[in-house]
Order: sequence, then C-alpha cells, then structure tokens
Amino acid sequence: MKDLNEICRKWLDNADLDIKVEFGNDGSTILLVFYVVGVGKKVLVTCKRPIKFSVEQDPDDLPMYVVFETSISLKKKNSFEGLIHSDVLQNIEVDELWHVDVSEGDAKVLVVSEQLSWEILDITVEERSWYTN
Repeated sequence: MKDLNEICRKWLDNADLDIKVEFGNDGSTILLVFYVVGVGKKVLVTCKRPIKFSVEQDPDDLPMYVVFETSISLKKKNSFEGLIHSDVLQNIEVDELWHVDVSEGDAKVLVVSEQLSWEILDITVEERSWYTN
C-alpha cells in the first residue's frame, strides 16, 4: 500500500486519464489508465466488482482528462454508509473496499470496488505519438 500511495503522490497528481468500462461474465471492470508522459510510464488501475462509479467531467467531452489529485485507499466497508445504500453494503461479503478518488482536474472520478490491482508499464510508441502530433 505504501508503494501505491507514493505513486499517487508523485505520478497520479499530474497525469492524463483514460477511463474504460468492460462488461463480462464475471461482472464489470473499470480500468483507469493514467499516462505520466514526463516519465514515459502509464499506471493501470483495474477495479473489479465495482459497487459505485461516477464521473463528473468538463463539457468539452475530451477523450482523456488531465487530473491533478488522485488518492487510492482501502477502507472499512461501514465507512461508505451514506455514499452507498445500506442494503447494498449488507450484501457485500468483504469487510474492506477500495476507494479511488480523482478530485481535481478535467474530470472528477469516484470508484468504490471490492477488488483493485495496479501495474506500471512503459508508454508505447503509439501512445507517445498522441503527445507529439
């Protein structure tokens, strides 16, 4: 968790964000791809079994959003009372939920999910061309 907090502080507080939602037999998955062009990396945050998902964006409807403040934390499920209906919380089998909050920038994003994974990858040549054209 310490590594993830450090990545949020150093990289995800000034990145371009692409959001993808995938639907499958195992439920939906929200994929947040943060492009950190200055270091040539991207951080993929995969949220499986989302409980809550919201996006508030600028009216420009850009394909990617510049974001400035991102936090990711694991919280006790009862801390979401008021944000998530109590009937929904009672049916969740895990005791802790992941909370992703992008609170500053072109879009404000909130994800609460049962599972979260992340990885750091190099930006591809094609992705890099998005910034040079």
